[in-house]
Amino acid sequence: IKDQNDLFILGRKTEDVDNLKRWLQQRPIRSKQKIVKIEEMDRLSFQAQIVLKDGLMEKFQSTTSFLATTNTPEKIDPALITRFNTRINFGELPPDGIKERLIYILEQEKIKWDQEPLDKFVQDYYQRGLRDLINNLELACTSGIFNPEVLSSFVGISGNEELVSQYLVYLVQYSDSLPTDKLKEIIKNPRSDETFYKYYSYMQHVFKNELRLNYHAVFKSVFDSDIDLSNKMIVEDYWQDLELKRFKHTHTLAMLYKMLINIIEQKGEAL
Repeated sequence: IKDQNDLFILGRKTEDVDNLKRWLQQRPIRSKQKIVKIEEMDRLSFQAQIVLKDGLMEKFQSTTSFLATTNTPEKIDPALITRFNTRINFGELPPDGIKERLIYILEQEKIKWDQEPLDKFVQDYYQRGLRDLINNLELACTSGIFNPEVLSSFVGISGNEELVSQYLVYLVQYSDSLPTDKLKEIIKNPRSDETFYKYYSYMQHVFKNELRLNYHAVFKSVFDSDIDLSNKMIVEDYWQDLELKRFKHTHTLAMLYKMLINIIEQKGEAL
């Protein structure tokens, strides 16, 4: 790609497919071929999959290449999968091959690491897919040292949406256990509490690196978690406004801030 305008990242909404149709009508600006990138293709709506399958990809194949990723190809229309000329299954990479890739990343990023924790990390996470594994590797290296123990509270999670929701629930429950004076300090400055800021910064790290995060899944998971009714009502209020917000990660942090204020008020004090 020689021009950013020759790349189209397909979202999951109906209007995104309409925008793609208009974009495909245009010739490449500087590149020999334009590229359509579809991340987590299994999450496309059924209607979007039909549009792609019924001629759209074939009609523009002379000027456009379609690249798609998924961890669950069984959820995609089989007829749509046949429209792709090449299929690469990263899930079939052996643990040793994955480990080599992770070592390369660690060395490129100048992260300090030890062999034994890395071996265990690969063994614990490799079946979840290379993408999720690399995302968790990044979270385990936020201090500049590879430390997979920071992920120990989140064993068994299914993806980044669940990861973020568990961070949020943990931060709310941890804050509820603190004295109100300490909680007021955290609201003014999250760095004032080491434990709070550690998980708060992990969450921000995911926001920064996972641009396709499904925030509806995050809000649903938090709503369904073991938080009290008053905080569930806050989640519901912010969830209803989610689609109106351009910066959904900021909206999510605002929800957390509101929940912390609610905890103080539940304790009979004011901010």
